[in-house]
Amino acid sequence: MLKFDIVDKGVRALPPYQTYLKAQKTFVLDRYRRFLGAQGHESPGIKLLRYILQFVDMDYLRQQKNNYDRYRYHLRFIRKDLYSVFDRVQRGGSFHELFFKSQVGLTAEYLLPVEDLNAIVNLPLDTESWDVWKTVKPLRLWAYDSDEFTINIINDRVHFVDLAPSYAIELLDVIALVFKYFVWYEHQRDQEQAQELALYVPQQLFLHKYVFCDWCWDLTDAWILNQLSLLPNLQVDDLNQFSPDELTRELQYGRIALGSENAFRYLYMLLDDATKNMRPEVIFGSKLLTQGSIYDRIRSINDELTLPIHSQYDWLRWLRDRDLYKFFCGVWSRSDLPTAKTYFINWRRDFKRTLNHRPWNVCNNIVIKTQIEQEMREFYDWLESQ
Repeated sequence: MLKFDIVDKGVRALPPYQTYLKAQKTFVLDRYRRFLGAQGHESPGIKLLRYILQFVDMDYLRQQKNNYDRYRYHLRFIRKDLYSVFDRVQRGGSFHELFFKSQVGLTAEYLLPVEDLNAIVNLPLDTESWDVWKTVKPLRLWAYDSDEFTINIINDRVHFVDLAPSYAIELLDVIALVFKYFVWYEHQRDQEQAQELALYVPQQLFLHKYVFCDWCWDLTDAWILNQLSLLPNLQVDDLNQFSPDELTRELQYGRIALGSENAFRYLYMLLDDATKNMRPEVIFGSKLLTQGSIYDRIRSINDELTLPIHSQYDWLRWLRDRDLYKFFCGVWSRSDLPTAKTYFINWRRDFKRTLNHRPWNVCNNIVIKTQIEQEMREFYDWLESQ
């Protein structure tokens, strides 16, 4: 697949776009707080995560001196067993109605294991402070292909009304999940307001409140990146599709902040300026998502969310990074900088190598398999045309 260089050229204020983003975050934060106060639900996804946690010997973890020993003497030996509970990729399979629910179609959910190669570096193992660990995100929703914006995660499943995604990419770091639960159980459980739930159903409470509710932000960023991926190849007359009235959204849980059309129009004009004064690196380093910049997202993929290094995962890397590829390469395609020509030479070579291996052959979902082949070939043809 493609490799993207991170070149720090500073951060630029993007007033119309970031005003829209701030308003969008205000709406998401309101819904997030509502979900946080809810009781939670024994959905199929929550049940699977509880099953994983039950593999862990909590008494043995308590006997260890620190988190490093807990990892060295226990977790690193059982991680493969934990992966086998949910990783269906080796067989080309997916889940259905695990974390997604819709009346208009099934979503193929690919729950992928995050390798623990950098666990000692990436996780805050040097502390058991809950204030630190509560920011760790063991379960991420990274991508889905629906144009409908919603953050409706009632009963611990995402509900779509009009356009159910054909697929969703979900990333699970089991080591982070176990450590976060252990720290919560030992240091925060007694502080929870819902003491009855903390006492009788601690895993369900923890998973709802400190794992799944964070999907409000993941749903938002995946949808925004999907919209951004369209931007480089549009014409000026197409930009009205970003107005709240034109965008597909769930009415109660998918409000689009006012100013969305002006925000994307402003960003589009900046991309035009990339041929003159605006360097693409400045756009990638500026905050375009609720959880950071495009560069922040690339760093997460490279450093924190590493998939197993097996060819069976190559087609899933495309689904995971498709929108990122389209936006990143699309912005560079509008630049006259000599660097752009070098990048496209390297990207064509690397993507051609991937294409020759026909990675979609591993997928046993014929619809998604066909979709991946078509999209990858079209993307390569586009790279060739640059």
